[in-house]
Amino acid sequence: MPRRNNAELAATRASADCSAELHRQAVLLELRLAGNDDELALAICDRDGDVRGDHAVPRRTACVARVEVARSRNRDHHHYGLDELVASYTLSFEHGIQKPDPRLFEIALQAMSTMAQHTLMVGDNPRRDCGAVALGMTTLILPPVPNFSERGLDVVLRLVA
Repeated sequence: MPRRNNAELAATRASADCSAELHRQAVLLELRLAGNDDELALAICDRDGDVRGDHAVPRRTACVARVEVARSRNRDHHHYGLDELVASYTLSFEHGIQKPDPRLFEIALQAMSTMAQHTLMVGDNPRRDCGAVALGMTTLILPPVPNFSERGLDVVLRLVA
């Protein structure tokens, strides 16, 4: 990847989760720079964040997330019964800030009327989810897994039981 593209990608990522359009542009740029043609890049971008690829936690939760959740919330959350489990959504583009900024996690805590020390944050990206740690939230980072396979959420259930 040429140096110009690295700088362009870094600049695009810096605010990628502040709006749905900025996020899509950053993902598409990254996919194109990786050598994907436009058709494949668009298909990958549209698949990213589809909750049908994950297994849900059977608990009432708050969701602090990026743009894909907003898309999948409308498309999939009702179908899979997640609307009844998720008490609040704190989506980066709705607040103009993105992970790992602790302010995003603070907004979620306020929406749930809870304190950081009484909250378990489950994430999948140490770089983005470290904002919860900065607030004093117990944080569990799940390992990456292939699509449609178990995420290890049984560990979470044992922790909260």
